[in-house]
Amino acid sequence: MVMIHNVVDSAELAARRGNLHPTDLSCISYLRGRGEPVSPKEIISALRLSSGSGTALFDRLERAGYVHRIPNPSDRRSILIVLDQEAASSPLSMLRGLQERYVSGLEGYTERELDVIAEYLERVAAMAVDARRPDHGAELTAKRLE
Repeated sequence: MVMIHNVVDSAELAARRGNLHPTDLSCISYLRGRGEPVSPKEIISALRLSSGSGTALFDRLERAGYVHRIPNPSDRRSILIVLDQEAASSPLSMLRGLQERYVSGLEGYTERELDVIAEYLERVAAMAVDARRPDHGAELTAKRLE
């Protein structure tokens, strides 16, 4: 588990070195990966934020010039968030550097070993999602009370 914390810490450190909140870098990464304008609701859901935290995030990123709010062409009552690739070149460069270091750490493994690593990481990610459920641990608490 220390390894996973170190990965998270390295992403947070990269964000802070770029004078960004870690969530800002996560949002920029998410938008880069999507490659298209995204609704605020989708971003908030993907990053597991509250509505208020999402609004604060979009305000920060828009003030920095990294994103723009644009009208949603399919629903005039809503907006979409679009990444400004040029303005966000510095954070995007940080993300590429992190990604390159992670990829270089996988050099030398066989395809089978990489499959095992990927399976493990998928299981850990699923456990992390499960741990965020409001009822997580309820079954353990119920057994202790019996």
